[in-house]
Amino acid sequence: MNTSKNNPGRIGLMLKLTAGILALASMAVANAAQPGRPEMPARPNTPTTPDGSRAREARDAAKSKVEAARENRGGAEKPAMSETQKENLAKLQSDLTAIKSGSQVTTAQKEALASSLTACVEGATKPSKSSVEALASSLSTAMADKSVSTAEKAKIASAAQAVLASANVPPAEVEALVASAKAVLSSSGLSREKVSVVTKDLQAIAAEVKANAPAKPATGG
Repeated sequence: MNTSKNNPGRIGLMLKLTAGILALASMAVANAAQPGRPEMPARPNTPTTPDGSRAREARDAAKSKVEAARENRGGAEKPAMSETQKENLAKLQSDLTAIKSGSQVTTAQKEALASSLTACVEGATKPSKSSVEALASSLSTAMADKSVSTAEKAKIASAAQAVLASANVPPAEVEALVASAKAVLSSSGLSREKVSVVTKDLQAIAAEVKANAPAKPATGG
């Protein structure tokens, strides 16, 4: 006996269930056909450029050496520059600024730079002419090879002067000054090769003026 005709409520319920099943099936098909959302690629590691990283590390190391050397001297600060030292530094900065990137360095420019470097050496014990000329040559080549800003050239001049005037400072501080100069050269964007050559020339002059400096008189105990 067929009771579906006599039970309209049951028929309605069955229709609702069928419609619900069909709706769920349609949603499943649609979800399967829709392409999955692409995963965001992992953010690549973007460390600082090697040169920039090396420059920061060199600056930090130089700062630590300077602070250590200062502690060894009882925390003494660097004395204020005299008027003559300021004039010598200004002349050195001017000579470096006169050398433009991509230009052919003239003999006159190298001679002027060598003269300014020699003037920055403290005391009567000057380095040999060949040592100064080597530094003037490496510095001028570096300035012409790379576009270095005026501000960076001023820093380079200041760092070079500090090394040149290191005849009467402790060896540990001389080493720190050379490291500081190297850090300044690196941060200016010069190639590692150019930085290495200039640094070696600075080290040679620092060692020379230190060796030529008159011995301090012994103090009585």
